[in-house]
Amino acid sequence: MALYDNNIDLITDRFRNKQRRDLIPLLLAIQKETGTISEEAVSRISEQFNIPVSKVYGVASFFDELCFEPRGKFVIKVCKGTNCHLYHSENITHEIEKQLRIKPGETTRDGIFSLEEVNCLGGCDISPVIKINDEVHAGVSANLVKDILEDYITKAAGNE
Repeated sequence: MALYDNNIDLITDRFRNKQRRDLIPLLLAIQKETGTISEEAVSRISEQFNIPVSKVYGVASFFDELCFEPRGKFVIKVCKGTNCHLYHSENITHEIEKQLRIKPGETTRDGIFSLEEVNCLGGCDISPVIKINDEVHAGVSANLVKDILEDYITKAAGNE
């Protein structure tokens, strides 16, 4: 636990003024380095920034990008916004569930993939859309899911 605390301290030290406006960038930085927002991280932030624990949790739980549980190496976000819904994004979700044997909110046993449904990815003009980490895939159909996933399985095997 001490090593984890030291990592948190190293990250929080980057934010010299330790002001509330730094909270979201700090939480994102911690998640990027540690993979999740842990109870220890919330406590350390609360202490160092003089912010109640409830406020830190409130901010962290509001934003979909932040998570309290470890996610897979590749986080698949399926847009379920109006336009994507009209283009049957639920079929994409079902195909991913079938291929990976997980439901939204779950991670594969090998830790490679996590699946999430999100309200909007802002790609209405290229619907239906999925986003895997920082890569947007446009015009996705259930038929394309297997090929897309195979590309990421190859990347995971090559440790890209």
